[in-house]
Amino acid sequence: MRAGKFKLTLGIILYWCFLNQLAWTFSNKTIELSLEDVSLLALENNLDIQIVKLDYYISRHNLDKTKSIFDSVLEAEASYTKDKSAKNSVFAGNEEEIRDYSLGLKKKFPTGTTLNFQTGYSRDRTDSSYALYSPSLESSASVSITQELGRNFFGFLDRGEVKITKLDIENSKFSSLDHIELYLAHIQKAYWFLVAAFERLRICRDMFKEAKRLYNIYKNKLKIGLVEKPDLLAAEANMNLRKSEVLDALMALDNAKRQLLFLLNKDNINIDVKAKDDLGENVSFVDLFSCLNTAVKSRRDYQRAKSNVEINKISLQMKKNSLWPQIDLEASFAKNGISSDYKNSIKAVSSDDNSSFSVGIKFSLPLENRYARAEYSQQKLKKAQSLLSLKKVEKQILLDINNQVVYVNTLVNRVNTQKNVVDLQLKKLKAEEKKLKYGRSSSDIIIRYQNDLLEAKFELTSLLYAYQCALIDLKTKENSLLNKYWQDNL
Repeated sequence: MRAGKFKLTLGIILYWCFLNQLAWTFSNKTIELSLEDVSLLALENNLDIQIVKLDYYISRHNLDKTKSIFDSVLEAEASYTKDKSAKNSVFAGNEEEIRDYSLGLKKKFPTGTTLNFQTGYSRDRTDSSYALYSPSLESSASVSITQELGRNFFGFLDRGEVKITKLDIENSKFSSLDHIELYLAHIQKAYWFLVAAFERLRICRDMFKEAKRLYNIYKNKLKIGLVEKPDLLAAEANMNLRKSEVLDALMALDNAKRQLLFLLNKDNINIDVKAKDDLGENVSFVDLFSCLNTAVKSRRDYQRAKSNVEINKISLQMKKNSLWPQIDLEASFAKNGISSDYKNSIKAVSSDDNSSFSVGIKFSLPLENRYARAEYSQQKLKKAQSLLSLKKVEKQILLDINNQVVYVNTLVNRVNTQKNVVDLQLKKLKAEEKKLKYGRSSSDIIIRYQNDLLEAKFELTSLLYAYQCALIDLKTKENSLLNKYWQDNL
């Protein structure tokens, strides 16, 4: 009876384990990603990159805000007045009712010309016996032109503001691309960190197998009395230490996967990520002059510096114009028609010679003009400052690229040297293991040599990871990293 219950319980447990394993299989996906896959996913999904994109999209609307000075403005007005107040004239009536309606369109052009068209209709009813018409209906139409001739000579200042805004937006794009490239570099480094974590786990597992093999050797030798028990205990402790290192490497790998998934904005944390690339031991030197040539063509801070020089050049001319007086040439022409009938009042506007014309000029200039003079002097200094900044960027490019090229090439030398160290440590361990077969070595020496090999492999992995990161930093300093994965404009 107990045996039957035991079998039933065991069956339930096994079935439950099967269901859990099945659920785990379907809830966990395994995806293989290359560096290019990660880069494309990052540009599409990373939250920081999306935020930077929105910053630039927001700045693009500044151009419409600046051009709004040239918007057409439609104006309409309606009013009603009823006047029963006492009058100090025998000609005025006791009561007057006025209704006014007007419609206007105003437009400023890039030439500094402002055109204003107005049309109106007014109805005036009064009980005065002296009024010619009651109700009296008046229709009117007028057009006026204002041309700026002084500081905003034919719209020079307005067009200058538009040019500066376009350059500012271009600079904003350069800054946004810089930030996107930095985020992309960070994500690529996270990918290579994952690749390095896979490599460390492989090394730890290999060393665990070696430690286990050593333990089995001593276990067999102890049975036939060829070694002492302390040697077996040392080998067992070494095996357990290597097992612990495997567990640490597994945890580090899991953290690296989660970090990469977070950067790629993946919600499912159960996704198992496999890396298609490996760190690779075929490292190569980079050429300074080739990198400098790429940097000069691609560096966005250099493009921003040149744009700032152009902005300050335009601003200086605008500030120089601001020293001039404000001169406006104004002209207007208007016609109206008055009748007791609406149609006749409209007809009178076009047929009768009820017109008025005026022309004039307006002049304005602060006598000291200190504000405009101060701004002009400041702008001359800003222009000189922008030229110095451009030279500084040129020197900074040379310094950045030179330092990074030296660092990359130094890592290449260190990787090649460390590869030799790994080979030597491996040969040393194999030679000592041969001695062990003849009883001319000890567990202490073998374990120490295994540690030496493990540290050498870890150091090589770290150097290869540093080399990949250094290449990313070099491409970032060249501003060429983003171009490889993103050809579209913002």
